[in-house]
Amino acid sequence: MDKRLWKQVFGEALGFASETLRAERSFVVFEGYGLARGLDTESLWVTGAISHTILKTLLEEQEALVMMDALADPRYREQTSAILSSLRSILYVPLRSPDRVVSGMLYLDTLTKTGVFGHEQLAKAKSFVANNFEPMLAELSAQPKELDWDGLTATEWL
Repeated sequence: MDKRLWKQVFGEALGFASETLRAERSFVVFEGYGLARGLDTESLWVTGAISHTILKTLLEEQEALVMMDALADPRYREQTSAILSSLRSILYVPLRSPDRVVSGMLYLDTLTKTGVFGHEQLAKAKSFVANNFEPMLAELSAQPKELDWDGLTATEWL
């Protein structure tokens, strides 16, 4: 697959994330490739810029999620990675292949404000993914593989 095409498709999703949903930081990952805005992908897995605990939970649960204030969530307020990354609002939508395997993710967050993402933004993101993004990915996808932590940290950033 031509990386320029992946970058274009991913760029559309990140444009939607920042322009429509007001994400400060975002990334999209699918089938080993990813694109990020507002995040240093060179040091993403070592600096604490993003909560590994939260990402691992999202990968395990495989369900769309919105958190209005991650540091107020009882599951994460004591987690060092959530505190260090100063996460506030988080929105996550899994990207599913046509056979419903979670092969990627759309992740958005904010560091400055709580409540940026709510149920309305989650509904918009899920609709965008289902109606615009997943059909494009289905056309580009060769062999969908379930995304796990090892696959996420091995992402080739475009």
